[in-house]
Amino acid sequence: MRSGTHFEIELNVANTAAACEVVRTNNETEVLSFANEHLQLSTELIVACIGEGVDFGNLIICVDAKSSCNLRALEHRGFFVEGVSVELALCALEYWLPAQARTPSLGWQDE
Repeated sequence: MRSGTHFEIELNVANTAAACEVVRTNNETEVLSFANEHLQLSTELIVACIGEGVDFGNLIICVDAKSSCNLRALEHRGFFVEGVSVELALCALEYWLPAQARTPSLGWQDE
């Protein structure tokens, strides 16, 4: 994890009246634990790395009703991968957390 930063996690669940859930942590393990616990069908998980007023990047995982995920990595520009499994999405999140880098094992495309 970058020095002086923290993660802000936002979870949105489709077709529910519940407000989105927002969590702040400076622990990568807590981010992964939250994602493993809450990532389910029809959810959107947004993880932002923020420090000293700077947004170092965001990773967004959208799970559809069939358990297929679309990923977006927002840096100074956007990248995406479509149609991966929840397991691959969680692996991409784990890879991204320390330095906000995209996992090279996925075929990221420019937005």
